[in-house]
Amino acid sequence: MTPWIFSFDMPNDDTSVNANITTERAPESSIDSSNVITALENNDDGKVVQPNVNVPSSGVVDAESHRIKREQTENQLNAINEEIRQNNALTSEFLPLTHLIQSYAESSESFLKGAEYLSLKYRWYRRVRGDGNCYYRAFLYGLCEVLLSRRLEAATIGEEALQKSRKDIDRVHLVAKTSLEKCTQQGYSKFTLEMFYDEFVGILSSLLKDTTTPASLHSILNHENGVSDYCCWYLRVLTATQLKIDRERFSAFLEYGDVDTFCSEEVEPMHKDVGMVQAIALAEFMGVKVDVEYLDGRNPDGKLVVHHFGPQDQNESNGCGVTLLYRPGHYDILYR
Repeated sequence: MTPWIFSFDMPNDDTSVNANITTERAPESSIDSSNVITALENNDDGKVVQPNVNVPSSGVVDAESHRIKREQTENQLNAINEEIRQNNALTSEFLPLTHLIQSYAESSESFLKGAEYLSLKYRWYRRVRGDGNCYYRAFLYGLCEVLLSRRLEAATIGEEALQKSRKDIDRVHLVAKTSLEKCTQQGYSKFTLEMFYDEFVGILSSLLKDTTTPASLHSILNHENGVSDYCCWYLRVLTATQLKIDRERFSAFLEYGDVDTFCSEEVEPMHKDVGMVQAIALAEFMGVKVDVEYLDGRNPDGKLVVHHFGPQDQNESNGCGVTLLYRPGHYDILYR
């Protein structure tokens, strides 16, 4: 029987492990039949003669070459990721829209006009690290920030406004607290999710504490391999849960496969980009209005298309909304 070689491509993140198994036949030994016959003819003493088997070295060389190339590729990816970590925070400080305009000064005219158009509607933006988790990270940061800023602003107005802002946080907090049960009802393991669930509920609970400030929130959500990453993966599970809850509706919009396959391949693994299906599902699960400005260079006059996800009614949207900027393959946060 010809043996098989199994090659596993494993992601680096600890929260989700997917093995991509590829199989190929091991190189077969090349047996020189003439050597075998000659050896048998020359055997006069009746002893068992071992045939002369010529095993090609190409298989060993190819395997070693493949290993070296794979190590080189992994080292290059690690170096790139390290450079990204050194030069790009998970979420940046406020940046003026003029910064975005300048970045397109030598780009296509449609992108430049689009950035100029944005500057008429918004004053600031935050860059989010482009690691495939940018949508979830932007959603998390934007949601926490708007809830906290609303509470701090209400505190300067009066008790009635403060109580209203607390109710907004409570509504989102309630969605988070009841989320674990919904996830387990769709087949996810409670034991697996609990740590990520606790981090998500914890960051929302902190928004009600007087000790939480915009600076402390920014610091917490910029810790490497910390709260932000834990919450990003949990938001992926919430997204997948919503897709499974309403699978008949969402299945019509999938490019391939069924909902379960889509979730396991495109939603649950870290560093997988977000499409409209995921954006809609997460906004609906959390009951949060999400507006996305699309700066994709499609409109020569610079005017951008805005997509709205989740509940648009103020009473249905947990009293809060997040505005994001989409550029091909990436999301940032916008502020008026």
